[in-house]
Amino acid sequence: MAPANETGQPVGPLDFAKLKPLNPRIDNRVVRATGEKCYVQVPFDKPPKSWQPHKTKQVDCPPEMDDPAWDHCHGGDLHKHVDTGQCVCVRDGNPPPPSVAAPCPKT
Repeated sequence: MAPANETGQPVGPLDFAKLKPLNPRIDNRVVRATGEKCYVQVPFDKPPKSWQPHKTKQVDCPPEMDDPAWDHCHGGDLHKHVDTGQCVCVRDGNPPPPSVAAPCPKT
């Protein structure tokens, strides 16, 4: 991972072997949407032939997602680098948007 960046600034390249995912799980990983909503991705019935966004199901946000750090990672996965302690928000897409530096949750 590149040196520490300001929150919201692009980071990369990422070594995913050194990133610890922080998203809580309810059947699948919970993702914070805009506002106070959360969702989980629903598995595909059949594997898609090309990239497609997952269907989602709204769920109650777990208490740990009340931390303000999650406001910086709507629609993405928050990860913490095991060596540097820096957090980064990674989002899906085709092409995926750049990963950005994010504050780490306190809990």
